[in-house]
Amino acid sequence: MDLSNEYQRAWLGLDGGIISTMDDLNQFFRALMGGELLPPAQLAQMKDTVATDARFDPGTRYGLGLTLKPIGSCGSFWGHNGGTGGASTDAFISDDGRRQFAIARNKTSHGPANKLEKDRRAASATFMKVAACGTPV
Repeated sequence: MDLSNEYQRAWLGLDGGIISTMDDLNQFFRALMGGELLPPAQLAQMKDTVATDARFDPGTRYGLGLTLKPIGSCGSFWGHNGGTGGASTDAFISDDGRRQFAIARNKTSHGPANKLEKDRRAASATFMKVAACGTPV
């Protein structure tokens, strides 16, 4: 299905205007982390991370297009997030590939966090912990 004319996002610059589903994101990260898309040396370069600043959750590290994010007590997960135009997504996979999730949200605010935005962030964090750990938090 070609949706390229449905929502032109050229005004956003480098976001690429990609339309995908949560399943698309999960499939991409399974293939990437499973070694199906890049030679091992290139994937290793992507996974060579540095510490992040206060804009990220504590303990989060960033590599070449990959985030290594600690989630609850279930360990760290590889993935990435993104968002613009009132929507945001997160997609993460465990290092062994056994746990994976993607989440999409609308009504996202990228400005100062009001009560609604704080509640959205808290609900997203809870979802990610449950998805990562496989049990309620």
